[in-house]
Amino acid sequence: MNPIASAVAPAATHARHASLSAPLVPTKTVLLTADPTAADPVAAKRAEIRRYYHQTSELYERLFALIRDDASYYERHEPLRHPLIFYFAHPAVFYVNKLIAGRFIPRRLDPQMEAMMAVGVDEMSWDDLNTAHYEWPGVAAVREYRAALREMIDDVIQSMPLDLPIRQDSPAWIILMGIEHERIHLETSSVIMRLMPVAELRCGDELTPEERSLWSTCESVGPAPANEWLPVAAQTVRLGKPDDDQTFGWDNEYGVEEVRLPAFAAARRLVSNAEFLAFVEDGGYARDEWWTEEGRGWLHYTRAEHPKFWVRRSGGSGYLQRNLLNEMPLPLNWPVEVNCLEAQAYCAWAKCRLPTEAEWDCAAKTLQDFEWGDVWEWTQDTFAPFEGFVSHPYVEYSAPWFGSRKVLRGAAQLTHPVVRHLNYRNFFTPERCDIYSGFRTCAL
Repeated sequence: MNPIASAVAPAATHARHASLSAPLVPTKTVLLTADPTAADPVAAKRAEIRRYYHQTSELYERLFALIRDDASYYERHEPLRHPLIFYFAHPAVFYVNKLIAGRFIPRRLDPQMEAMMAVGVDEMSWDDLNTAHYEWPGVAAVREYRAALREMIDDVIQSMPLDLPIRQDSPAWIILMGIEHERIHLETSSVIMRLMPVAELRCGDELTPEERSLWSTCESVGPAPANEWLPVAAQTVRLGKPDDDQTFGWDNEYGVEEVRLPAFAAARRLVSNAEFLAFVEDGGYARDEWWTEEGRGWLHYTRAEHPKFWVRRSGGSGYLQRNLLNEMPLPLNWPVEVNCLEAQAYCAWAKCRLPTEAEWDCAAKTLQDFEWGDVWEWTQDTFAPFEGFVSHPYVEYSAPWFGSRKVLRGAAQLTHPVVRHLNYRNFFTPERCDIYSGFRTCAL
């Protein structure tokens, strides 16, 4: 471990920044523009970014504090993902790597850590899944690195040049990008934890009142409400986040795409566990006719019989759902969580279809009764740039994946408000189950 990274004890760092990270939730979306009510807008924005950074870092560490034993950090709970030790470190080294690339800081904290933890698994590169390629650092070493990073980023925020509005060539943009990147991994890491045995996580009476509040299970459980079609008139829609939007955005959100849509009908609600259960009970996972060629290949390889987070215990009379810290009887009114291949098979069985990205965008922005925000929603569309696309400082975020991923829109319950908006575009390969993803349907 580099002596710079071990110079500050994690506990001392947390104590020093406790007032900046409280409360952990809710957090306020940081605008790129000046607060017209502030006596010193630059100082106010600097303080706002500083607080947002520490809130995010602390919340991320609180998630990983749920892991009972260090040994669990090194198990591969999701075959297409690294062990959790990687994700504990990865968002931290991201800040350093991007600040170094932009020449905003003079030196690294730990070159070895920042190289090893820089790039995640590419699920299309099977050689990358060989665990012999990696000699992971200890959990304590990563904690020390994160503590040293908090000191360094705190210094950067307090000393960096800051002009308003914040633009992409500003070190403040890199800091905001790092924060939103860590928020993304808060979601995805929590999904990987749902694949761990519950016994490997602290839960129940082991949690503090604050932890119980942070990671509590939704209590809104009951019969699934009836779904219904919402008609949408033919119209031209314009996709793309305006360049002068006041919030941070990822590069693929910008640009312009105009699409002429014929009239269509979209479901008011996401497909529920109850609706998907009917597909499962009708032999949906055993009948090839409902599945695409890609879906059949995935189905035969995985031998899946139901959605990944449904659990069937021997002697049990029905399905359970695995949440972060517990299992519970399948909540029929919750949206089902599935990959795109499962969503496509359901649509074939139910004689409906997934929406296009333009249809989802149009329905979400024009229909008053359109319910969204519980899980990311698969669309038909392959991920592609809008006209006028330009890579942002995180050049590998979008461009390498155009043409090979499916677009998801919406948000999940853990999604931070800064990306919980109707222009955000998520994207994953269709077989991915390690995200909070579901779907709604459109009429044929």
